[in-house]
Amino acid sequence: MNLKLLKIMASSLEIKRKDQHLHWDSHHVKEIFMASLPAKYTIDGSSQIAIVCGKTISDVKFRSILGSTTCFVEHFDFDSYWALEKGVRENLILDLIEKTLCELARENEVETSIIEETAEKVRKINFQMSIEISKLNLYQKERNLHFKIFRNLSKELGETWSVKIIDGKGKLLDEKVIGETPDYLDLRGALKKTTLEDGVLVFRDRFGMVFRTVK
Repeated sequence: MNLKLLKIMASSLEIKRKDQHLHWDSHHVKEIFMASLPAKYTIDGSSQIAIVCGKTISDVKFRSILGSTTCFVEHFDFDSYWALEKGVRENLILDLIEKTLCELARENEVETSIIEETAEKVRKINFQMSIEISKLNLYQKERNLHFKIFRNLSKELGETWSVKIIDGKGKLLDEKVIGETPDYLDLRGALKKTTLEDGVLVFRDRFGMVFRTVK
């Protein structure tokens, strides 16, 4: 199977602090990496890979079961990590992703160049990405307005979705946030349809229920 989902998290044995969440802090980095990785890429046959940092009771580096692989990174210094500025931390997270996935690839006799090239792409775009979600775009014919939906990833935004309102000449009239910012929720599986109802932009889920609105 192709790799579809990457997770980064602290081990359950690590002491958690209320204002320090590794999975949120690393979210934009691993999502930009995954968006830059070729869609059809297989490392060990798992569709999901989790990088678990910190103390563990496991005596193995990698554990695969039912299409999911866990990679254990026991020697992760949380105190040193959180003492760094966020811009430095995102570089460390990318290095962690690159090193861990390359180790897993070599373990499975898979060439590592794609992983290394993808990590370099993330560095070159300075850990920022805005992806248009065209299936959610909406056009209002009466006013000749385009409502274009974007998934925005960066250290400031985490994962923040927005709508750009563009006129018929391509001029940006306004941009509004969908939900909160910063946020860390991947809405690709949640938002299925966009409608304009009484001047309100309505986003519905796969059951047709209202999930988010933008006035």
